[in-house]
Amino acid sequence: MFPLTRNKWLLTDVLRKEWGYKGVVVSDSWAIDQLYNKHLVATDKMDAALQALNAGVTVDLPYGNNYERLIQLVKDGKIPMKDLDEAVAYVLRLKFKMGLFDNPPAVTLEGALKHINQPEGRELSRIAAERSMVLLKNQNNILPLQKANTKQ
Repeated sequence: MFPLTRNKWLLTDVLRKEWGYKGVVVSDSWAIDQLYNKHLVATDKMDAALQALNAGVTVDLPYGNNYERLIQLVKDGKIPMKDLDEAVAYVLRLKFKMGLFDNPPAVTLEGALKHINQPEGRELSRIAAERSMVLLKNQNNILPLQKANTKQ
């Protein structure tokens, strides 16, 4: 088993180098924790943090409890300071692009809350969900769809 959270080939070699992605890579909620408590490929939070950062994960979600150990990993010489600087730079670039350092900030909590759960967002979510559906098994030969089975 090779969890994505520690997959340097995919997150760094493919995503960043081959595809040129310059953004933030976040862990799925508790995915870094799962390196040691579910997948058993890390010995503890320190080892999980080391593996995830080395793979290219920028942010430890949801609470950052593994990445709290990054300072110690730098002090111990297990992570070069330049690697930590690079991860922080991705996050800072995103925050600057979002206008969070503007005076006043371009994005406020109150402003963001006005856009949550609005009809246009729900409609866009529905369309995205419909267009991203994948049939994993053509059970009972449902494909190809007949005109009577399709919604216009």
